[in-house]
Amino acid sequence: QEAAIEKERQAKQLLEEALLKAENANQAKNDFLSKMSHDIRTPLNAIIGLTHLARLHTGEEDRLKDYLEKISSAGTHLLSLINEVLDVSKIESGTMKLEETEFNLNHLLEDVVGMVRISLDQRRQSLSVHIEEGLHPQVRGDERRLKQILVNILDNASKYTQDYGKVTIRLNELNKMTQTMGAYRFTIEDTGIGMSDDFQKNMFDPFSQEYGKDRSEFRGTELELSIVKRIVDQMGGEIRVESKKG
Repeated sequence: QEAAIEKERQAKQLLEEALLKAENANQAKNDFLSKMSHDIRTPLNAIIGLTHLARLHTGEEDRLKDYLEKISSAGTHLLSLINEVLDVSKIESGTMKLEETEFNLNHLLEDVVGMVRISLDQRRQSLSVHIEEGLHPQVRGDERRLKQILVNILDNASKYTQDYGKVTIRLNELNKMTQTMGAYRFTIEDTGIGMSDDFQKNMFDPFSQEYGKDRSEFRGTELELSIVKRIVDQMGGEIRVESKKG
């Protein structure tokens, strides 16, 4: 009888924990949808407002050029928000498949740097790239998804780094003696505001964000790291995090 009571108690505890997790997940999704609706509305309002202004100044080339650049920037931002949601949906439904093509790691890093350079320049941040000498750059894998991983992490590093901060990316080959299978390590560092130990435990969960007065200016869907973690897992890779808050 005591064993049955203990078994019932454990089952009840498991149910309570499952209920709490479900409630927390539901609240996180509600918070995300609330924030996402605001984040989507912002670039949409910008596009609509700037389009209206452009119509009022059709004969002024300089103004039109400025409006079009701002419309393009807002449209790019809106597309990135939508792509993040679609990527999470694909991963969760199991429909995301990895591709395998031959590509060059040096060229890949050049493309990645080109994609993030503008946003870093806007924040007056420096970006340093260090590639180990003598590594084998020609590999096979999913180039597009690897670019996505690196861009997401670099964007996240830049977003939580103040103006005039520094972001660094390093590429090293771990087993140069092997000719058929390569192991590579990408290391990304920044001089940003850091993370608490508690947040590091769930930083890869969808919709997770560390809140505080020093983070109030940073906004977004907070899906980048969740997407990165799931793609890395699917690739058979590993992520290690080291952070000092403050």
